[in-house]
Amino acid sequence: MDTGGAYSDPVSIWFEKLEFLEEEIARTRLRTIPIAKLLEYLAESEPEMYMLFNLRYVKKMTWVMIEDEMSLDERSCRRIRGMLVSKGARFLNVG
Repeated sequence: MDTGGAYSDPVSIWFEKLEFLEEEIARTRLRTIPIAKLLEYLAESEPEMYMLFNLRYVKKMTWVMIEDEMSLDERSCRRIRGMLVSKGARFLNVG
């Protein structure tokens, strides 16, 4: 813990670094846990949306390539994409 004193001994520096890393890990978990739960839900309940998420955000494919891969027309792909965004917003408490 930083008390404002200018500690320079190695143990104090190590504890400050450890505390900083633990805070960073906690912040990262706050962001990743809802996304992991969303992906779990999609994998179990909405396989089409899960596949779309995987193709777009993991494999970084373009929308045209996704339409071909999933054998969808543009309108259907856009509809599934909209539902994915809506579900994602609910899981992240955004909308």
